[in-house]
Amino acid sequence: MNKKDLMDKVVEWLENEVYEGADVVSAKDNNDEEITSDGTDDIIYGRSECAESLLNQIKKWQGE
Repeated sequence: MNKKDLMDKVVEWLENEVYEGADVVSAKDNNDEEITSDGTDDIIYGRSECAESLLNQIKKWQGE
């Protein structure tokens, strides 16, 4: 696997993390009730926040 293919897979995975966590992020940002029944909203929120930050950093690096 070359570097571009690997980066494409990483970006795809990060985008999926952001997409999958969108409902929880929206609920937490609006101070709504928890979405999950097992109390993992904070974990999902953190994963999504980290994924979004890394995506932004990758785009910045690619623009250099």
